[in-house]
Amino acid sequence: MEVVLMSQRILGVLLGVAFTVTTLVAGPIPKVAATPVADSDALYELYGRVFPDPHGCVRGQPAKSPFAKGSVCATQFIQYPELQSGLQFLQSKFQEFMDVYQVEGESAGLPTTTQERRTSDLYAVRVTDESVTGPKKKFGFSLSIHGIERAGAEGGTRAIEDLVTWARHEPGRGLLDETLGPGGSAVTVGQALRESEIWFFYPNPDGWTRGDVTQGGASYQRYNGNGVDVNRDWPTIGYTFRGYTPASEPEVKAFTDFFSSRKGGWVGTGDLHGMLDANAFTFTMMPAGQLDYARNKAVVGVVRRIQEDANPRLEWYLGIQPGNESGSVPDVAQQWGTVWDTIDYTVTGGLGDWMGTPIGLDAYVAIDNEMWLSHLAPNTVFEPDLEQAHIDGNKGLIYAQIEGAFRESSRSFPLPGKLAYVDHGRRLSHPGSTASTDPHAGLSPQPDITTDVLSPSASGHEGDPLDPMFEFTVLGPESGGYRNGGLTVQVTYTNTQGISPADLVTAVHVERACQDDHDCPSGGWETVNSHWNQAQLYAAAGHTVNVNAPLPGSYRIRFDDAPPGSHRVDIDFTAEQSWPDPGQLPYDVTSVEFFEDLRPYVPEGAITRLAPGEILSGAADLSQFDTVVLVNDPLPGWYDPLGAGSAQDPIEFTMVNPVASPVSNAFDVTREFDVDGTKNSKSMVVAATWPLPSDYDLFVDIQMPSGEWLEVGSSAQGLNNGETVRLSNMFPGRYRVRLQNWSGLAQTVDVRITFSDTAELEPVQYPVTRTEAERDAYYERLRAFVESGGNLVLTDGAGRALPHLGVGTPADVRPQVVFAPYAAFTTDGDDDTYDDPLAKNVDQPGAAEGGGHRHQTQEPVPLGYAIQDADGANMGHSFSWAVGSKAWTDAGGRAVGMVGGGVTLGEIERGAGRIRFVGGLLPDPEERYDHPFGLSSYALTYTGWQLFENLVQWTRPLPDVAIAASDVTFSPGPKVEGKAITVTATVRNLGSGSAQNVAVRATDNGTQIGGVQTIASIPAGGSGTAAFVWDTKGINGDRTLVVTADPANAIRELDEANNSVTATVTVKGNKVRNASFEESANGTSPDAWTSSGGTSYDSASEDRSVSADATGSWTSDPIDVVAGRAYVVLVDTAGGTVAVQQLSAAGLVLGTLSQVTSFTPAEGVAQVRVVLTGGLIGSSTFDDVLLWEE
Repeated sequence: MEVVLMSQRILGVLLGVAFTVTTLVAGPIPKVAATPVADSDALYELYGRVFPDPHGCVRGQPAKSPFAKGSVCATQFIQYPELQSGLQFLQSKFQEFMDVYQVEGESAGLPTTTQERRTSDLYAVRVTDESVTGPKKKFGFSLSIHGIERAGAEGGTRAIEDLVTWARHEPGRGLLDETLGPGGSAVTVGQALRESEIWFFYPNPDGWTRGDVTQGGASYQRYNGNGVDVNRDWPTIGYTFRGYTPASEPEVKAFTDFFSSRKGGWVGTGDLHGMLDANAFTFTMMPAGQLDYARNKAVVGVVRRIQEDANPRLEWYLGIQPGNESGSVPDVAQQWGTVWDTIDYTVTGGLGDWMGTPIGLDAYVAIDNEMWLSHLAPNTVFEPDLEQAHIDGNKGLIYAQIEGAFRESSRSFPLPGKLAYVDHGRRLSHPGSTASTDPHAGLSPQPDITTDVLSPSASGHEGDPLDPMFEFTVLGPESGGYRNGGLTVQVTYTNTQGISPADLVTAVHVERACQDDHDCPSGGWETVNSHWNQAQLYAAAGHTVNVNAPLPGSYRIRFDDAPPGSHRVDIDFTAEQSWPDPGQLPYDVTSVEFFEDLRPYVPEGAITRLAPGEILSGAADLSQFDTVVLVNDPLPGWYDPLGAGSAQDPIEFTMVNPVASPVSNAFDVTREFDVDGTKNSKSMVVAATWPLPSDYDLFVDIQMPSGEWLEVGSSAQGLNNGETVRLSNMFPGRYRVRLQNWSGLAQTVDVRITFSDTAELEPVQYPVTRTEAERDAYYERLRAFVESGGNLVLTDGAGRALPHLGVGTPADVRPQVVFAPYAAFTTDGDDDTYDDPLAKNVDQPGAAEGGGHRHQTQEPVPLGYAIQDADGANMGHSFSWAVGSKAWTDAGGRAVGMVGGGVTLGEIERGAGRIRFVGGLLPDPEERYDHPFGLSSYALTYTGWQLFENLVQWTRPLPDVAIAASDVTFSPGPKVEGKAITVTATVRNLGSGSAQNVAVRATDNGTQIGGVQTIASIPAGGSGTAAFVWDTKGINGDRTLVVTADPANAIRELDEANNSVTATVTVKGNKVRNASFEESANGTSPDAWTSSGGTSYDSASEDRSVSADATGSWTSDPIDVVAGRAYVVLVDTAGGTVAVQQLSAAGLVLGTLSQVTSFTPAEGVAQVRVVLTGGLIGSSTFDDVLLWEE
């Protein structure tokens, strides 16, 4: 992979042009001496290694690597024949630890001067302890898939030798002992090889052999012999650019077949690349895919471990210049991040992603890595210090990744409370395409065709009379008895040792004669497929075009801008497809699968799924949750209509850029203009054109409230006559056009800005099925949730809820079209917001960032979002939602991340709660772009995962209902059998949130006392009371009384352990029989009582009692007592008197105590009677006669 700085330019590109021109005119290049590679015992003894290092003879000297191996110094890159012989010899020396596999198949073949193809064998190496069998961890490392990027093959090949050498001679050493010291590694070499298989493979020998100087090579090559970037040819889940025709190249077919029988158990893979200029010597790039929490943590752990190793391992190298801040010369050893955050673009069809996806190896941690200055520069020039640093860096990366797999990563997501997500119900699925039965499947393909075409052409074609064309016929069952499953056109240009200028400019198309339909009238031609030419100065001498299931008829091969010479055309007809087009693989995806995948990493019950209707109807008690997350669609079935009207009028002006300024923008020219907020402008096209071909870069910036300018769009496509920036759903405000002369002539530039009332690209919109009343009720419940202390998290398009929560208007919330969703952690383009709690741990040590503190939050490709236009040029089709900066701040919001001049990450306080918004995290997967290998449900980057973790760090203010022993009181007075006692409980709220509808229950020996009482509300720090009437009839002795607040645990609170109090209560036994007069055998008088004089018995009411007038009295049956003990008498009476007769054992009355409430029987008293006498006036009533021993 090449580093892309603005327009995919590369430092040192002129070197590439120079060698190309030179070799084309100078003829064959002389061969030079080989690298020292041992392929015999004698040479092995002499060199000290099969593949000695560039610093093997100067190890330990100042500014030289202390980690170099061997006794001599390598003086050239390993040549491909040397690799073959060296690996075979190494295997013979260490047979117990390694195997070399010649993979079935061969390379596409490097074009030769005679216009033939020189193919190469393909190799893989397995390193393991062969004495240990059974399942093992698997690691895989791809070495230099871009042949010009030599760092991978140089370092990986020597890592093989390190591992087998250590395994035999130092099995107890730690894998990272060289940098972290003894004891610093999680695994020894011996253990790693016993428990692992470590695979290395070489996927692009064509690109390698073209530069082998021992064979007269002048330049390594990015592509294979077909001029195809092999690192775009792998099947991957999500968006696929069909121009790459995945798995069409022989190298990809060979290695996918080879590893298909070895699936399962892959824990780590790495695809090792090189680049040109960068601010870090090495970029470690994280995978794009559906990584759950644990897998993401494992990836972060590995890249951080690689950094921990890289810093001391590369400390010796003077090419790393701390603090230089040039952006081209590294100032740090390693940085890590997404592909876009590190090298400013991303891809489809990458090998690293294939190794990490289920349709590939499904490696748990699949990374890519770039090494500085391993590309067009230095190309075939071998600089020992630089190459030693490449070797050290890549060996350390390999060892650190293996070691990292033996370390435990976090499997517990820090969710502090309870979370509910609202399932929008949107699931995208496809059953997969079915293959129809071909009745002609048994027929053979037609014979191949080989021809030569001349350029310039004598006849040409309608597009250019000088470009060549070749017509041929595809035959079918009815025209020759053939069946062609596919055809492959292979073009080999006139070249010098595989080098040709064709790759810089030439396009090759396979076209079919039109069949007179409305799209293609008779006499015309329709393009079936083309060679996708990256045209990036690698001077490949071959091109290829693949066509599946070609219909019979007339075809032609058409060239655009073919170089002069005779060019060989080979048309290969095959029974099988030319490339394994899967049609459409099945998928079933939804963005909310994210939460289901998160469940295993949080406490049971911590995540709840809610349907929108549960909130709308009030069936969901939102107070039970700390955080509620709305994902992308805040209320399915509702979409706010946006304004209508005409767009703003065009703006035109001229600019002059006199000074070339490729390093600094100090000489940029600018022109300011306004986007009128009163107009219905939903898209804007800024087009700059100039007469003379020049390399200008075009930028569009928006002015922030602080006065600073923030870039919102750019275009930098290299040498041309114009650049165009397209923006959709841009915010009104002050903008400027900024023009930078990267490398061109000073001239007048015409700028035209046009506006449209339709956006060029919008997220998918769904029908409106809800009413305004439903909308208002829904958002009212969410507003109440927030104000009562809840945390409402809005992701992506769910930001459309903000106007209904008091933030701006629907027009203030807009989807910004981006290459990949991101947040710029700044408020004005200059400062950074990394210290904000919502940005916690985003700016980790070594984490890469894009311009303006940009961090990618979500990968577009796995979800199906295109990253290219129809011609293959980089173009964003993803969305980061944002809310207007003024609307956000006017609502009291805190901005943490920006995109397009709007807020895409931030927080607003509302009541006791929070509203938090992130504009690019969990969008719906996208079906509008080609995705033959299926889709993923979500694809958060490490930043995305970190933001989600930060967004849900919230515990709503919770109550703490508590009861202490002192909070329970009894009245009235004594606790005596038969007496109704009021139990009063004071419930206190010790928490920070109010408690609503607090239930309180009391029990006596497990039996509930009365009904459950409810306290409507207890504010934080306040209290409430509940009272129970305890009927003690028939109850005496020690009783266990329990009073409990919130007995059903219906209230979420801080402490569930202080809700209950238990007390032992002694109920004195009543010695009076039938004390409440309820028992009556005859129904006319109470049992155990006798009457005299004027008395009555109320037997009709439920609560029975007796009465007496001035002449009447009631006397109880004798009650046993003990002389000398104290007793208490208590009677409910209205107007009467109470006396106690004291009786001897023989029943004689020894005395009477009048108006008594307590007494102590005298000596000789064995029994007493209670006498109830009427008052002097009227009738007196008596009830609940109690007598108990103190």
